[in-house]
Amino acid sequence: MARVSLIFLIMAYLVPMLIVFPGHQGTSIAIILTALIGFIISQFVVYEIIKKRRWVDYSNSFTTSVKIIFLVAIVYLIARFSYIVEIIEHIFLGDYFEWALNNAVLRYKGEIRGGVLTKISTIAFISYSALLGGYISNQPKYKTLLLTILIAMIFIESSSLARATVIMALLAFMVEYIIRNNLFFMTASWKRLGNFLLIIFLFLLIISMFSAYNRLSPGDDISQLLINKFSEYSLGMYDALLIWLDSTDISDYGDGGFFYSFASFYKIFGVDVPAGFYTAVETKFGLTNIFLNVKGLLLDFGIFGLAIFFILSGFLLTYWSVKRMQWLGYMFLRSVLFMLLYVPYSPFIFSTVFIGFQLAGVIFGLFSINKIRLPNSSKYNFGKVK
Repeated sequence: MARVSLIFLIMAYLVPMLIVFPGHQGTSIAIILTALIGFIISQFVVYEIIKKRRWVDYSNSFTTSVKIIFLVAIVYLIARFSYIVEIIEHIFLGDYFEWALNNAVLRYKGEIRGGVLTKISTIAFISYSALLGGYISNQPKYKTLLLTILIAMIFIESSSLARATVIMALLAFMVEYIIRNNLFFMTASWKRLGNFLLIIFLFLLIISMFSAYNRLSPGDDISQLLINKFSEYSLGMYDALLIWLDSTDISDYGDGGFFYSFASFYKIFGVDVPAGFYTAVETKFGLTNIFLNVKGLLLDFGIFGLAIFFILSGFLLTYWSVKRMQWLGYMFLRSVLFMLLYVPYSPFIFSTVFIGFQLAGVIFGLFSINKIRLPNSSKYNFGKVK
């Protein structure tokens, strides 16, 4: 976990920030670099403390029954059944892309709002992805079928132009996959780790471009649109963050009340939350209202809190790569890793994503803590294999 997270930090945070830095204030980049360097230093501290290191194998830890995974898939299918029928209908009618675009327009105008079934399907989608990421590492049975179901879910959600939801679901899968394959990631070459992350990046890019293509209106320049979207979601958000830092007084940090990183808590308890948090800004790479998860952390916890988040993340990702964690530690670490991997903003501003992701962790925990034995599962106790 430690090594793959370090490479990801460099590729997804440090390098892009240095690329867009020219033209911005030194204090703005210093705030970000301090937190990122803290992450790196904390990893080296753990390596110095623990001289005799044996990387932990989590491949058999925190698992579940394949029956549970299929049950979650059935819940998704039931909740999305009418929409699936619509997709099939419009594919046969030959107007699938026009229909998808019209849905996107209506959704952005607020004329289409997700009801209870949509929320249930999103929770099931996120849970299924996370459960599959934890199950598939050491359970080859039904592997092809389970992956096929995930691909079908991705297509269905992409048809509704739920780009962010699809990416978060895939990253939920990756969080569990990275934890279960800790031994591999801690012993593989740096080149293999880099190639692994590059493949993941390209796959996520394809998902994003597919969603952007579905938004095309008649007469739009396809190549220019895709270039603009790529710029906006690759470097634009880093430039937007630095623009915001350049123009924001330090006294404005830390007064967010957890709203910008954990708005899901407010939603769960019935507090009305606006659909968009930030005003769009014109960057060197186009207009965007995405400022990285860093902005939310700064608004909620301040500069000190941002540094603590990255330092603690680096420390725990390294420490629990060497020392076996128990279930509560696992629940905390997977949440931290999820927030790190989803760079644009905190995934926990969405109540459906928060519930779906944590539900998967609870299911893993129930099988571990209670030593439940079902077909295709084994006995575990807080991640310690019996």
